[in-house]
Amino acid sequence: MIADQQKPFADVDSSRQNSDQEKIIALGTQMLQVALGFDDLVNRGATPQKAMTTLLNTPGDYNPKIIIGLEHYQHQVVTMTTKELRVQDLEEGMFTAKDIEAKNGLLIVPEGHEITASVLQRLVNFSVNKGMGVKEPVHVNIVSDNNELLDDVESTSQPLEV
Repeated sequence: MIADQQKPFADVDSSRQNSDQEKIIALGTQMLQVALGFDDLVNRGATPQKAMTTLLNTPGDYNPKIIIGLEHYQHQVVTMTTKELRVQDLEEGMFTAKDIEAKNGLLIVPEGHEITASVLQRLVNFSVNKGMGVKEPVHVNIVSDNNELLDDVESTSQPLEV
C-alpha cells in the first residue's frame, strides 16, 4: 500500500488485480491516496466539500467511489491546548509538545509522542530515580473535541481542523 500510494488510481485499480490479497492491497492503496489528498487540501484551507470536489475533478488520480464515501465525513473543529505539567499530572492520551528529557539530557520521550500507560510508567520510573529525574515541567498537548474548558491559566489554545 505504502509503495503505491503516489501512483494514480488508474495504475492501482483493484478490478485489474488477480488474487483477493492483491485486490485488498489495491483498495487500501486507493483509500490511502484519497485520505492523503483530502487531508492535504483541507490543511491548505479548502473546505471538506471543496476538497472532495477537487479530488473528483482529477479523473484517474483517485477512486471516485472512495471520495463519494467521504460525504459521511463529519468535519469537526478541535482545540489543542498546550500545558506545562509535572510527571505526576500526566494522563494517557496526551501528546508531548516538546521532547521529554532526563535531567542529564537523555531523551526519554520525543516530541509528538502519545502518552500511553507504558510511557507514563517509564516517566514515573525516571522521575523517582534520584540519579536521573525528569526535567520538569513537561510540555504536553491535550486535544479536546467537545470544547471542554481546561482550568490551567498557563495554557495556550489554538483551533485545529480535522
